[in-house]
Amino acid sequence: MSVVLLVLAAGCGDGPAPGTTAARSSTSQTVMVSSLPCDEADQTRVALDVPGPGRPTPEEAVAPHAGALELVARDGGERTSVLGLRADGSVFRVFDVSRHDDGWWPDGYRECWS
Repeated sequence: MSVVLLVLAAGCGDGPAPGTTAARSSTSQTVMVSSLPCDEADQTRVALDVPGPGRPTPEEAVAPHAGALELVARDGGERTSVLGLRADGSVFRVFDVSRHDDGWWPDGYRECWS
């Protein structure tokens, strides 16, 4: 059973670094992503508590929560972000994931609530 907690993320968490370049996983194109297209005060944070085990990659860990979004992982070591991109390449959702002994786990995500 999955538990999803919804909290307002005014000023919480680290977003993607402005001007970050990430390679799309399904193509060889490069996408310029900066952050969610809204102020931090207009972002919602959803904390995820999902059953295990962890997944082999950050993208696989968040895929059940991504719908049709294209997923692009940022290399961040044991804790990283996975960007959920719309078809036009804009960021719709930013997932926070962490690596544990049994694989990658989604911690939650941020998105614009308006």
